Amino acid sequence: MKTLLILDKRGFSLIELMIVIAIIGIIGSIATFGWQRYVNNANLRTAARDVISEFQYYKSKSIAESRDYNITGTTSGYTISSLPDANTGQTGFSSVKSLSVYGSGIQFSNYTFTSSNIKIQPRGICDSGTAILTNSRGSTATININVI
Repeated sequence: MKTLLILDKRGFSLIELMIVIAIIGIIGSIATFGWQRYVNNANLRTAARDVISEFQYYKSKSIAESRDYNITGTTSGYTISSLPDANTGQTGFSSVKSLSVYGSGIQFSNYTFTSSNIKIQPRGICDSGTAILTNSRGSTATININVI
């Protein structure tokens, strides 16, 4: 009499499962570094766009109110201010903007303005120059401010 031995192979062995988990772990760690770089650079671009938008807003506000505004930068942010005007009754104004809201490591690294601050005159004319933002990875975003 012949006996027939049938082996039923269903499922995965423990070794196969461990190899798949190791491969997923390696791919996940590589993707994490790429994602982190993307997020840091996206935060830098967002900060640069918001700073430009803020400058443009105060240029138009200066025209509308016929008022001087000063923008003074530091490495961690900038301050927008104006002096009170006795002729029009406008009170003084000061607002501090921090770059830390865009993530850690974003800061101004270089200014090339004619003075230490940007003065926006009532006709919307301001000092021209360049401000450079950097992030913790060393990526940069250049902001060019033109006279008009």
